[in-house]
Amino acid sequence: MILFFIKEKADDVNMEKMKDQSLRKRFFINGKKFDTKSQANKKLFNRINQVSDIFENKRKEINNSKGKEDYLSAEELLNMGEIYSKNGQFDKALENYKKSLEKDSSNRMTWHRMGMTYTNLHEFLKAVEHLEKAV
Repeated sequence: MILFFIKEKADDVNMEKMKDQSLRKRFFINGKKFDTKSQANKKLFNRINQVSDIFENKRKEINNSKGKEDYLSAEELLNMGEIYSKNGQFDKALENYKKSLEKDSSNRMTWHRMGMTYTNLHEFLKAVEHLEKAV
């Protein structure tokens, strides 16, 4: 599913936890209006927020106990980036992808996801550059 965002105030979906302004918009899926009042869709957004919170809390826990973020693996950083990306928090996604690449620059999936994130940000030259590295 491809989510397209347009600027508009979101309906009554529980989005207070989604801090990124890009998420406070009405969603469209494959060109059709996303039903924000559907109980299933509300559950989906709430679940995405819960998973994102779990990762963020785990990251803070590791940082507090070890003093560094270096203890997260490249794969964990990649997964965190994917969650942020799916939540529309593209800057946080890129931050995690970059950290993942610092640990494992040969991971094609990370290059691909970074390229797709730049596409979502309409930074097409950077997107092409990263997607080429994924091939």
